[in-house]
Amino acid sequence: MVSCTSETPINSNKDNTQIDTTTIAQSLGDNYGPFIGDPYDISFGVKLIDTTTYELSIAMNLNGQSYFVSPNSTRNFKGKFQFVMATNESYINLGPLVETPETKEEIDPHPFVDGPVNWVRQNTMYKQQIQLKTAKDFEVRGHVQFVIEPRCTLEKIPVILKQENGVLKFEVFGC
Repeated sequence: MVSCTSETPINSNKDNTQIDTTTIAQSLGDNYGPFIGDPYDISFGVKLIDTTTYELSIAMNLNGQSYFVSPNSTRNFKGKFQFVMATNESYINLGPLVETPETKEEIDPHPFVDGPVNWVRQNTMYKQQIQLKTAKDFEVRGHVQFVIEPRCTLEKIPVILKQENGVLKFEVFGC
């Protein structure tokens, strides 16, 4: 059983004085694998950089011995970490998704990998800068998706990037 809980939506007001956090706790109900309890926690944030530039952040906090494939892995893994948003004329991405700390490629002899891979084995932050193209209200749906190991389950967390009354925020929906 997987359950989601959500706290306050992430808000970045125009003067950048308030940043709330949204945390999704993935719960198995039973212990599974070498970890005890939840294999990870994920948090979303929005930070105002200047008048039209924002930094979207996704914090992946791993529990126990959980891990997943980095978006920087050069091979085409179906379960690679992805942050996907629908195309929208209200904003543009400024550069790629940035991973901190950046993973290093390693050779994994496991039969399902059998070659180079960038495993994320520690708490990691992903940041994406965007530039708004409008001051009008908008809503864009997307998701974060990855396979959490060693449980080997596809995790898909639906999100909405929403601007209302000049406030840009992340919301988690559908859990």
